[in-house]
Amino acid sequence: MNYGLIVSSWRMPCRLMLFWLMLLALCTNVAATETIPESSDYPNIVLTTDDSNNQRLGAFEEFRGYLARSSWALTSVGPGKSSYAFQPQIPRRGWYTIYLWWPVSKVNAKQAQIRVQHAEGSSTVRADQTMGGGLWQRIGTFPFTPESSSRIELVGNSDKPVVVDALRLQFVGESRPGLRIVTSALPIAVVNERFDALIEVDGGRPPVKCHVALPSGLALDAARLAISGTPTVPGQWDITISCFDSSGVHQQRLLSLEILSNDEEGSRATPALFRPGASGSEINAAAAAPTTSEMASSQALTEIQAMIASLPEGNWAKVNANNYSDVWTPPDLRPSGAYDPRAIILAWSSFGWDTNRADLWLYGGGHANYSGNDVYRWRASTMMWERASLPSQVIQDLLGNYIAVDGPDAAPASAHTYDNNIFLPIVDRLLVLGGAAWQNGGQYKRQATATTSRNTGPYFFDPNRADPGKVGGSTGSHVQNTAPHPEVVGGEMWQNRDHTINLASATLPANHVNGCTAYAAENGRDTVYLGATSGGTARNLYRYVINDVTAPAADSWERIGGYLGSPVVETSCAFDPVQKIFVMTGSNELPFYYWNTATPGSKNYEVRINLSDTKGQLLPLLQTNVITLKKCGLDFDPVQRKYMLWCGDGRVWSISPPESISASGWSVSLQPTPSSSVPNGDTGTGILGKWKYASDLGVFIGLQDRTLGNVWVYKPVSGANQSPVVNLTAPLNGATIAAGGSVTLIANASDIDGTVSKVEFFAGAEKLSEITSPPYQFFWVSPPAGSHILTARATDNLGKTAVSPPNTITILGINQPPVVSLSSPANGTTINAGTFIGINANASDSDGSIAKVEFFDGSNKIGESLSPPYSVAWSASVPGSYTLSAIAYDNLGASTSSAPISVTVIAPLPVSTLYLQDGVNGYAGTRDTYLSVYSKTTSLGTQTYFLSGGSSYTSLVRFAIFASEGGPIPDGATIQSATLSMYKSSPYDYTYRAHRILMDWSETQATWQQRLAGAAWSAAGANNAGSDYLSIADGQGSVGWNSGWLDIDVSVGVQQMAQGKPNFGWRLIGVSGNNNLKRFYTRESASDPNLRPKLTIIYNSAQ
Repeated sequence: MNYGLIVSSWRMPCRLMLFWLMLLALCTNVAATETIPESSDYPNIVLTTDDSNNQRLGAFEEFRGYLARSSWALTSVGPGKSSYAFQPQIPRRGWYTIYLWWPVSKVNAKQAQIRVQHAEGSSTVRADQTMGGGLWQRIGTFPFTPESSSRIELVGNSDKPVVVDALRLQFVGESRPGLRIVTSALPIAVVNERFDALIEVDGGRPPVKCHVALPSGLALDAARLAISGTPTVPGQWDITISCFDSSGVHQQRLLSLEILSNDEEGSRATPALFRPGASGSEINAAAAAPTTSEMASSQALTEIQAMIASLPEGNWAKVNANNYSDVWTPPDLRPSGAYDPRAIILAWSSFGWDTNRADLWLYGGGHANYSGNDVYRWRASTMMWERASLPSQVIQDLLGNYIAVDGPDAAPASAHTYDNNIFLPIVDRLLVLGGAAWQNGGQYKRQATATTSRNTGPYFFDPNRADPGKVGGSTGSHVQNTAPHPEVVGGEMWQNRDHTINLASATLPANHVNGCTAYAAENGRDTVYLGATSGGTARNLYRYVINDVTAPAADSWERIGGYLGSPVVETSCAFDPVQKIFVMTGSNELPFYYWNTATPGSKNYEVRINLSDTKGQLLPLLQTNVITLKKCGLDFDPVQRKYMLWCGDGRVWSISPPESISASGWSVSLQPTPSSSVPNGDTGTGILGKWKYASDLGVFIGLQDRTLGNVWVYKPVSGANQSPVVNLTAPLNGATIAAGGSVTLIANASDIDGTVSKVEFFAGAEKLSEITSPPYQFFWVSPPAGSHILTARATDNLGKTAVSPPNTITILGINQPPVVSLSSPANGTTINAGTFIGINANASDSDGSIAKVEFFDGSNKIGESLSPPYSVAWSASVPGSYTLSAIAYDNLGASTSSAPISVTVIAPLPVSTLYLQDGVNGYAGTRDTYLSVYSKTTSLGTQTYFLSGGSSYTSLVRFAIFASEGGPIPDGATIQSATLSMYKSSPYDYTYRAHRILMDWSETQATWQQRLAGAAWSAAGANNAGSDYLSIADGQGSVGWNSGWLDIDVSVGVQQMAQGKPNFGWRLIGVSGNNNLKRFYTRESASDPNLRPKLTIIYNSAQ
């Protein structure tokens, strides 16, 4: 008997059945790369609730849990204790790690008590089932034998229900495993943001205690074994975690903790989109109108090409018209994990530049930071970010590998991509090699046999299938943690080349951690040169050729360079297709290396470059750690035939190779200082592959800022004389200047490759002055009244000229006074004493602008307004007649008074407060019920409680309010306010909205299907917005965790009812909070009449 995989009565929900059947069939295949010894030696036992050998005691309720492994998941219900015991058949004596699986569900899960009966007795452990659904959760490691009774029992009661689905036992050895720290990486932290990371420890003799020294703001939660808190200081920290078991065995693990500054997202001013001549409204219009994903044409790129043409060489421009965060996957469609999509840029990442479309393609995340495999694009044709795919649901296979829910052939897991992502223009695909994959820190993995895993990948992403509303894999593979979202279908955008199987005899890299790539088109084929490890951490050079996009087995791999001793750190690489050399960055101490690809072989070692820096423009910065080279980006400029290095700010260095390949003869120079806005210097975890030469645009593309996704273009400096740059800084464009004064014209001028010989000032075609040395300034005395277009023209030392953008100014003639009038209230208005009203004025100035508008009550100043709409709030406490007026002042001090208006203030009507609550003060006009999808034809109007939880229940309540409907409030009364109150008797916090019901219903006849006998709801459960209930809520309110009142302001609804709108009451719709089931008292509740539904109304009786 093969005990490699034991699965009892294996059944799955329909939409995942096919994948799991394929996974089980796969267990008979032979693994090419194994991580666990063969099956019969190392059993892996999986049990589900479908297994007839399990024992169930007490009451359990079956439910269809999302990502359940059983046909039906179970949750304990009812009073008293309930328990469910898995009783595995142990094939081999030894130690087994126990994993539990429960679905992503909305049931009332708590801390589960787990009793493990094993060969040395019994142990009790606990698992937090409020989180971690849809993944294998490690419970502990225990001894089992075939002879002894083996039992894993989950215990629940009415206060602490337990969820049961599946169990896995993984054999780990014949003797107790030694203590080990499993966690291999920590999520990235951000200053002033909450951080929480579990430290997973296995083996040893419990209890295990750990300690660690941490940066400011973080601490180790010993009970949870979690690093948590809010970090306060940025930096890269090497922390050593030390753990001891009860026998004194000690283990340590060194981990790196990256804490980034929090100066990006919205708190820092960002440069505007560089678009010559574009107004703000034009930029916003472009940002709101992304186009379809067609190949980029010269016409589609006209705007960005014009921008690049007008950009001086050696300068930068920020070119994204919207933010990366504007197009993120909505939260309820993201898989659970430590971060949101900002980690795709944040965590050791790269992009691929698509020369077919002039698009930037972004995929990443990975390891401990973000589990989503969603893809994003920035398009040069629109200068807009777009989402290219929704992420797949991430699960674990039977060996704990993290894969897409529809299998590793449908889509990859997420991964750090370092400098590995690269676009292949001939086959028209984005190549995704991976790096540190989600939660395994290495290559993509998949199950090979019952007990072994192997590498998989690489992957191709097809840009032609990109769609922001589709998941990248197959239909049904999207995230459904909060709702099924049937509108999302599969785009089938990915292809797994799966070289471990398709190229089983090839020499493949072991993984792509800290890897890098460069592209060449050779012999009509896409060719990728890449630095990757062959095992361990040593980086070798590989050549990967794609021969047929439809045939992965036709691909070819060749290791063409060996490792001699270059630094093993994050790197970025570039390739010169003429000299055939592959250059990569190293460390600050050993900065640059190259491989000669023309001499392939195992002894073709990397060569350290002896870099000449005669002006001290780079090497001193590396030696003093002012710049960290492993966080920079490098790519090749095939036009200038130079390697361009960017480290996050405005500086760019060019590295020139010698004419003949050699370790010597290399030189570096800092490019001229830009005159434009520049990137801010933030590198995050590294620029790496976020710096690429775009040959179709003739510029370099840099990506920066994990949230804003700022896309920068850098125009390289050529050898030709460059035009000077000149800007008119005074007077400001649009300035208005009083007659009779003088105007100061000031210009800034510079020349990136020479000097400025002179600056000339013009008003239209008339030359006003010429200045030959800074400061470039001229005083224009007594300019004539009217509009003037001012420019400055700079000439450099070689005679090349440039003209500044024009500034238009207006010289005023004789000042005309402003015009002002009161627009509200109307003359003769009557208001109640103490009631605030808005006094509004219209004001304009024909030859200037309005500086302020003052408002008066007679001669008493009420207030002033400095900008439109000109308005103040006013009230009078004493009845009588009042005269209101306004005075407007223009920018030159002239003023005008408005015509006065009269307002009469009267004493207010008496105010009454009334509480409508059954059983209190003789009131009996409340009607309430709830509708349940589980009781579709049964009326629940006599229940003493409402049930509320998700989309399965609908709560209804109404009150007889006005006399015409049997209520106590006179018809025609003026409603000041109304508050709907419901008492929650159970735990769990939540926020609700109250929506008015639009159709009549009966407390004793309303069910999930019908509102009255023989009359159906527009949609079952009264769920049709606009027909069954008003789509706009009357109000919103929240209730805390403990029992208490939910109060919602429904003044708008009751006021409209007072004006003749029908009163059919309200329904509650959940907004956010804890999704567990909650109970509210109804009018039938006998515990306390004062806790029944209540409507509090404040009103004025009609005169």
